[in-house]
Amino acid sequence: MLIDIMTDRVITRVPHEDRYRLCSSRLTVAEMTAATVAIGNRIDGDTIHTAAWMPGRNWDQTPYEPLFTRAARRDHALSAMFFGLLLWTVFAGHEADWASDHYEFPGQPLGTRVYFRIYRRRNR
Repeated sequence: MLIDIMTDRVITRVPHEDRYRLCSSRLTVAEMTAATVAIGNRIDGDTIHTAAWMPGRNWDQTPYEPLFTRAARRDHALSAMFFGLLLWTVFAGHEADWASDHYEFPGQPLGTRVYFRIYRRRNR
């Protein structure tokens, strides 16, 4: 589950869904799976992630390379957006509960989302 901290609501849809669908349609199932598995492996066991810092600057020879070369057709801005949207879907579908919002550091907008693992008391 993914919760928007600002509204305290469960997120049920992907923003910019049209771009998400367009970019994901340009990838094979194997490419999409490799990217989502890489993201899942990265977040498992951790408690905080900043979206723009996660993939690193060089995507060559990584599961993220097709996001730039094929999905976004070498458009840097679109590939960054698509990575963020893919990340969003992985957090939303993750077995752990996560919350997300935009933040500043130090006093300057990060321009990206920060994700926090949340621990909630569950009814027994």
